[in-house]
Amino acid sequence: MQNQLPHIAFMNTISGWGGGEKWHFDYAVLLAEKGFTISFICAKNSVLHERLLAYPNIKLHFLKSTNFSVFYIGKLQKLRNFLKKNQVDQIWINFPKDLKIGALAAHQAKVKTIGYVRGIPKPIKNSFTNRWLFQKYVTNIIANSLATKKSILANNANLFPEDKIKVLYNWVAMETSHTNKKKNDVFTLGFVGRLAPEKNPLFLVRLAEILKQKGISFQFLIAGVGSLETDLRKQIHEKEVQNYFQLLGFCEDIEAVFSQLDILIVPSVWEGFGYVVVEAAKYQVPSLAFKTSSFLEIIQNEKTGKLFDMNDANAMAETIIQLQKQPEKVEELGKQAKEFCSKYFSKEVVVNEFTNYVLQLHQANQSPLLSK
Repeated sequence: MQNQLPHIAFMNTISGWGGGEKWHFDYAVLLAEKGFTISFICAKNSVLHERLLAYPNIKLHFLKSTNFSVFYIGKLQKLRNFLKKNQVDQIWINFPKDLKIGALAAHQAKVKTIGYVRGIPKPIKNSFTNRWLFQKYVTNIIANSLATKKSILANNANLFPEDKIKVLYNWVAMETSHTNKKKNDVFTLGFVGRLAPEKNPLFLVRLAEILKQKGISFQFLIAGVGSLETDLRKQIHEKEVQNYFQLLGFCEDIEAVFSQLDILIVPSVWEGFGYVVVEAAKYQVPSLAFKTSSFLEIIQNEKTGKLFDMNDANAMAETIIQLQKQPEKVEELGKQAKEFCSKYFSKEVVVNEFTNYVLQLHQANQSPLLSK
């Protein structure tokens, strides 16, 4: 059985750690545990390198990648030789700068599946380079939501065959012994994420201002750090709502945060996959968000949370006021959120889907009628 499994390589040369790195790391480890032969192309001394050292069965190749790496013949040859020597069947690449050299090296090494993983719902630029990559070298794309899939071809409907774009949601390990039994009586709203422009954290100040004007008793817990932290603190004081906010900074123990929440507020302008919504659902916390990007897929309006027009603070505040009066409704939304997310976004469901997908690609590549 083991020799029938494809040899899969993951390529990610980012030095830090984020959603893309987690995706590659998790699938490399999980597939290795399932008996797949796994290789990983990463930057030396990167976070990925350090974490992969714990898995000696995963073969490593080090590469420092830039947008111009494809023009460095030595780097290209080394990567091509690594892929060819190890008889890699599939390679999955997450970042544009890696895709340039990775796709060309894989093509030269006769890797049959050259996959690109897309995690943001922003159109791919209709540039000469992208047309060259996606029309000549990339064979398959994984998008982390329908919203991301739709955005890929927004600038050029002929950039890539739509039927070769697979929607594969991110997953959350939904199992927990925790039940959301709060230790305080204050109606608690939460925000979990980076304090960055696309996350729109300044919206929370306007929301708090309205709730204060309505005479509502509440508190906001903010878990996260980022470029807008100074602006957020400034606006909180300017609008005189500092008594309603606790800025917790970066929180390692996210369960401790969710255990205090009644509702999660997710004011993001866009999300590739609203991971935090599913994470909240794990602890039976419903989410309020805007009618944009993947929120339309991961929140069932009025069943597992509620969706609003972009930046409509008045409507969201009114919903919060109503839910504060109906704790049984909040509890039911939380239960339904966990049930829905467990069905579609649990680790078991999504990992099995990915495993079956790479096996289907491998099987198709073995057929002389279906392979290139």
